[in-house]
Amino acid sequence: MRTKVLVLVSTLLLSFALLSYGAYNRVEKIGIVSIDDIVDAFLEGKDIAKDFNNYKDQARVRLSSMDAEINSIRKNLLEISNKIVKSTNESTNSYVDYSLYSEYKRLSDEYNMKVESYRNEVEKVNKEIVNMRNNLMRYVIKDVLDYIRDYGTKKGYTLIIERSTGKILFVSPGSDITSDLASYIKTQEATKNKY
Repeated sequence: MRTKVLVLVSTLLLSFALLSYGAYNRVEKIGIVSIDDIVDAFLEGKDIAKDFNNYKDQARVRLSSMDAEINSIRKNLLEISNKIVKSTNESTNSYVDYSLYSEYKRLSDEYNMKVESYRNEVEKVNKEIVNMRNNLMRYVIKDVLDYIRDYGTKKGYTLIIERSTGKILFVSPGSDITSDLASYIKTQEATKNKY
């Protein structure tokens, strides 16, 4: 919490200093970007990102299959529950189909096991995606930062701020240059195939 406050105060003081200086000497041009979106644009279509995207696609299919199985069990549980209620209401206290109770218990246990397995798999997949993403970032960040500096210089920006590094209280809609910068990187990268 204290670190966030210090980052916010530092950012505000730096912004105020730059804006105060610029107010007397020149108009400052400040841009806001989402580094994740910029890295995604940089990686688009590159071999280096294929394993990452394949893993995400396979995980999505696997989780979707698990979710469908859980929903099927949930549907069966509801049907058995309705049969139990119907059997109990129709009985004249002489016959109740108790096999439905054991089937309900078996399905309920299976359902709970599958839900727990699904939660564990989601947690595992999310951790793996974060690790893979961090590895990709380490590999390409220098090139991405070079593009940002080049873009900022060519477009006359004094300051380009990464959106998630500090709390932004107000951003003019025209300040977010993520899509412009992503297009610029895609255009520049189209002529290369470094990765």
